[in-house]
Amino acid sequence: MPKHQSLTHYRAILLTMVLVLIIGIVAGCAAPPPTSTPSPVEAAATVEAVVTEVAAAYALAGTAWTFAYFGPPEASVPVMPDTRASVNYFIDRYAGFDGCNWFLGAYTATADGELRNFTPSSTRNVCEPPELQDQSDTFVSALLNSIEFEMDGEQLAQNTSDDQRLLTLDPAPIIPMPGTVWELKFWWVADSEQYAPVLPESMTTMTFEEGGQASGFGGCNDFTIEYEGDLQIEKVLEATDTYAELPSLTFGPITSQPVSCDEPEGIMDQEQSFFAALGTVEYYFKLGGMLLMLDAEGTPVILLAARS
Repeated sequence: MPKHQSLTHYRAILLTMVLVLIIGIVAGCAAPPPTSTPSPVEAAATVEAVVTEVAAAYALAGTAWTFAYFGPPEASVPVMPDTRASVNYFIDRYAGFDGCNWFLGAYTATADGELRNFTPSSTRNVCEPPELQDQSDTFVSALLNSIEFEMDGEQLAQNTSDDQRLLTLDPAPIIPMPGTVWELKFWWVADSEQYAPVLPESMTTMTFEEGGQASGFGGCNDFTIEYEGDLQIEKVLEATDTYAELPSLTFGPITSQPVSCDEPEGIMDQEQSFFAALGTVEYYFKLGGMLLMLDAEGTPVILLAARS
């Protein structure tokens, strides 16, 4: 999947617009003689209006959802029990779980309710029983065929043409970042400019502990690592001058035993790629049960999910 506009680009656009507006207001107040000097309340309202307009370009961003049912309410088809299908909308990427496999893709959404979920990368788990595979395929197909969204009370509805409802989703529960076991699902491969899914039958984990230390399993070796960052419960995007600001997170050197593993094939490359990616992390964005880590340029480099 090609790399899209970064967080840094979003932040620069927003802050530049706000700065230009404020400079203009200040200059207008100092110019002799102004025909109409805005009051502080009027100036603040103008700034807020500009920021709100920019924030509209981030429709759906910062929201997390769990799958409720297919189809319209009057003819709904419920989700299979305990499959926990979900979708989370970050800034320009969406990610989630179809009940069998994890996925990560790009999306666009507008304040008018237009929506496009583009074909995602996916893990490669075998789905059993066959009914689960059918539900997973239908869920992803519905996401890809959705062209608009709307709120129905607390629920999110995704529709195709003629307002035909494909999916209804409920707000996802908030999962705390510390103390939760987070499992690797994707990482960014710079050379090929795409996201690699975690190897089937492998497990790479990380748990944030008290005192600035994290530990986990790289797929072959246990590891510990120090971190610095404010582990917020949830990042909420608001129409403010810090709209695109994400909490910072950085890691120190990894302590791990240099044991080599042969199975599954490629596990050592995955482990080393994960360790290397941790060294580039500068920000994080947690939504529901997914944790996205980004580098200094705003490129998502690691995606993890809470272990069920």
